[in-house]
Amino acid sequence: MSHRLVRLGITALGAGALIAPVAVAVAPGSAAVTVSGSMIRATGQRSTNWSGYALAGSYSSISGSWTVPEVTPTAASAYSSTWVGIDGLANQNLIQAGTESDVINGVTHYDAWWEILPAAERVVRRVVVRPGDHISASISRGAGKKWAITLTDTTSGTAFTVDRDYKGLGTSAEWIEERPEIGRSLSALADYGSTTFTGLTADGTVPGLVPADALSMVVSTGSPAISTPSAPSTHGDAFTVSYGQVTPPAPAG
Repeated sequence: MSHRLVRLGITALGAGALIAPVAVAVAPGSAAVTVSGSMIRATGQRSTNWSGYALAGSYSSISGSWTVPEVTPTAASAYSSTWVGIDGLANQNLIQAGTESDVINGVTHYDAWWEILPAAERVVRRVVVRPGDHISASISRGAGKKWAITLTDTTSGTAFTVDRDYKGLGTSAEWIEERPEIGRSLSALADYGSTTFTGLTADGTVPGLVPADALSMVVSTGSPAISTPSAPSTHGDAFTVSYGQVTPPAPAG
């Protein structure tokens, strides 16, 4: 596969436009490269590339779990990423880890990965991802500038942990379904059906999500949503996100 996937940060509600960070997520078998510069705007709680929940504040750790979405095969290529991360909401930093559910030339592909902008994505080959697998991910700051990134496929019992330097300010925490950029244009979003983020924590505690923290994905201002989050669960530590404009029911609990 030679497609280059680019993940972008977005602006927070009311923060105006942001020259978004860009890192090239390299598909298996292609060379690692990075590029710079692109602009993505989020207006209100609507974004052209993210859907899910994002919190502004000061954070040094995040965690969450989800079931790897099974994408619907299509003749045209389409892409989706499911991840947790810190930063990227209103700055040019981002540390993140997640899974990919894509359709490339009519064939479905699934991967686990981690990424620290502006470096390229690193595919975690040790964790073989299949649709329906239950994934847990965590990112936490250690001593100095060291941060630990952990991905666990609890279905298969495989796990991966890496410690890396990260210089971001930790000004936001996110649980996101994303469509990446390809060739400096946002990709088509794969029909991923839906997935539920559960067991969410930020700085080791329940984040207490509220509806105002939600982001819906749109193609352009005024267009219908193409990916929509539910209201949060009663305890504010879970939500469902679904392909399309219909708001899914909130998870119980």
